[in-house]
Amino acid sequence: MILERQLRKLSVGRRMTVILTLLLLPLAALSMASVVVLNRQEIAFRDGVEESIHTLLPLTTLEHYLESALVDELEAQTSETVPDFATLTDSIDKSFANIESSGHSADLSEATVVSAQLAWRDARPSVQLLVGHVQSLHPKQDAAAGTRTREDLQLAIRDIRQARQQL
Repeated sequence: MILERQLRKLSVGRRMTVILTLLLLPLAALSMASVVVLNRQEIAFRDGVEESIHTLLPLTTLEHYLESALVDELEAQTSETVPDFATLTDSIDKSFANIESSGHSADLSEATVVSAQLAWRDARPSVQLLVGHVQSLHPKQDAAAGTRTREDLQLAIRDIRQARQQL
């Protein structure tokens, strides 16, 4: 009643302004809340993308190095060329160190990375030995070592690929 009396005292133009203001006020508040929520979601999305990039890029680089080590190991066995394993093994070790130093996210399983690193550590001495002795005096012994090395490298590659695909 009191509101009705107050409105009757105003002109029609002012009444329309008051009514429009009262109708648009909730809409304006809802719009502001939507903008704030949308901005927060965008920031969270960007953070998620950045985290994925910082985790995915080292994993992809590491996978590339491990596959290069496998190819070079196979080349060393065929005596076609002698690859430069010192540089490659250093690159692989630095990639593992980079992944460890960046910390593990909820998306990246620490066990998968540790498993890949252990497989690489098992394969590394054998790979270096094979490269150092491309011409072997004991082909059966080196064939067994080569098989073990390839298995270790393939295990490391599989673990890294699995971690990358989880992301």
